[in-house]
Amino acid sequence: MLKKAYISLVLFFLLNIFTGIDTHAQQNREYPIKATWLHKFTKYIDWPEPFPDEENFTIGIFDNDEEMIPHLEDLIEFKRAKNRMIIVKQFSAKSIPNANELEYCDMFFISKKNKDIEEKVMAICDKTNTLLVGETKNFAQRGGSIGFFIKNNRINVALNRNIVENATYKVSPQLLRVSLLVRQEEE
Repeated sequence: MLKKAYISLVLFFLLNIFTGIDTHAQQNREYPIKATWLHKFTKYIDWPEPFPDEENFTIGIFDNDEEMIPHLEDLIEFKRAKNRMIIVKQFSAKSIPNANELEYCDMFFISKKNKDIEEKVMAICDKTNTLLVGETKNFAQRGGSIGFFIKNNRINVALNRNIVENATYKVSPQLLRVSLLVRQEEE
């Protein structure tokens, strides 16, 4: 009887260890994959010609997104987008950037960590030509340009058809083919 209890206890610990590793491994892959998507967007979306004094392609992000920032910075180091150096500009999560600040971001990523302010950022990005990418549930349907979602253990993208049809940037047919096209929810 004691032997069965011991075997059950060992199996319980092994199951928890392996389950924990698998869950942790999935979480560790999520942000490198999302960072790769952000980099791919620079290749499959054509932005209008930048202002003459704008030498960088800027990806904005809040400074408290420590899951994404290191992966994004590592990935884009020394990379270019349409002959412009890609840089990551961090904004304080304690204050929402204004339209003038966001206007210089070609792309802005907002994580689920900043869900409480994402609608305000959406409203500001609505006045700019910034591609707004997020990861909360139904992000694209709620007003973001592109939303990440997980289906069948894969990270996928949804494009807000209303926004991409009316934006001055143009989405390539290749990106359209691999994306879920959604309409923005009516308020």
